[in-house]
Amino acid sequence: MLDDNIIIKSHQKHQLVAISNLEQSYLNDPKIVQVVDWVHEYLAKPHEDLGRSGAVCPFVPFSLKSNSIYLAKIEQEPLDTCKMSKIIKEFGDLFIQKSGSNQNKNLNNAFIIVFTSLGRDQTHLVDEVQNALKPYFVEQGLMLGEFHSKNEGSGLRNPNFKPLRSPVPLLAIRHMVDSDLPFMMSPKYSIEERILFLRSYLRNLKGELNDVQFTKSLDMLINLEIELGASISTKLEETIKGQTCKHAMHLCGSKKEY
Repeated sequence: MLDDNIIIKSHQKHQLVAISNLEQSYLNDPKIVQVVDWVHEYLAKPHEDLGRSGAVCPFVPFSLKSNSIYLAKIEQEPLDTCKMSKIIKEFGDLFIQKSGSNQNKNLNNAFIIVFTSLGRDQTHLVDEVQNALKPYFVEQGLMLGEFHSKNEGSGLRNPNFKPLRSPVPLLAIRHMVDSDLPFMMSPKYSIEERILFLRSYLRNLKGELNDVQFTKSLDMLINLEIELGASISTKLEETIKGQTCKHAMHLCGSKKEY
């Protein structure tokens, strides 16, 4: 368990408090109460549309039991992608500092950063920050999850289930684990991004993957690098062909002048 009441330095002070030890001032905020109820009654419980047994987020019950989920309330405004990215990156750096390295990490630890000042028409900021910072977090062996009421992300086993919806916009930080691979291989990411994610996955979890997981991940990486190489070669051939055609047309034009 981390020290309670951790203060993170920023333009304003943002306090991380263990979710079971929230001060009365936090619990007087209806949005924080909604998030706490959502963690206990949604993330930590099974759901009929999930497509598998167990909690919606399998880590949450253990994290709640060990009192390892920490919440920070961000109420400053106005907020934009740049300001939010700076705040989240600071929390990511603090997570690494307080939650342990790859060798001695505590997988139960999680940070939930709640943006209470964001309205329903601003949830896109959460997605933009997550997209911008995901490569940085994955490189550090961390996962950054985006949650809000409009999130269209589908469940792995039921595409009609939307597990990333929350009553209040928030971002969550935790350690990467072996079962996170599908979340990094989504077609929404470019080949270059998926290669970066796979390399980070193999580097950060090399001592935790079994032979099947390691082989599967390595094969995926090799195939993506072959695909990227073929794509680059095709683009190069098209560029050369285009330049050759332009040169030939220039020569033809020059001959006509004679």
